[in-house]
Amino acid sequence: MRLKTLLFLYILFGSLKTWGQTSSVDCPANIGFEQGDFQNWKCESGGISGDGIITLNPTGPLGGRHEIISSALEAKDPYGNFPVNAPNGSGYAVRLGETGTGRYADKISYTFTVPANKNDYSIIYQYAVVVQDPNHPYEQLPKLSVTVTDITNGNKIINCGSFAYT
Repeated sequence: MRLKTLLFLYILFGSLKTWGQTSSVDCPANIGFEQGDFQNWKCESGGISGDGIITLNPTGPLGGRHEIISSALEAKDPYGNFPVNAPNGSGYAVRLGETGTGRYADKISYTFTVPANKNDYSIIYQYAVVVQDPNHPYEQLPKLSVTVTDITNGNKIINCGSFAYT
């Protein structure tokens, strides 16, 4: 049996569909995909073994696995029939992950510096997840992982911004 898995770490914006919009001068450039591309984002792809070990390699954006979707398309998700446009009015969304079956893993990440003059700083990410239930053992199930890390503090995971959905 084959399985589809989705994974991304650091600051990310969703799975199979994701969006973000930024407007502040202090916001990292293109963190909300407002340029309509993956500039400043790192894309990776790979796979997952039968025992749940994920291997990823830098790839750049791959068609069918890392895709920018323009809100001008007004498209609907073919599985969930919900709009793929961001509800916050963003001009772009990201679809991450393979639509077929297989042991695929994909990731997007963005590394940025919180401005020194900001005591409070937040990033809002919105996502929709569409996964199949292949009736596999837990470690082989499709999943979405969002991990926010502090790379200046030994890659310490910031728990309040991190989660996993299986």
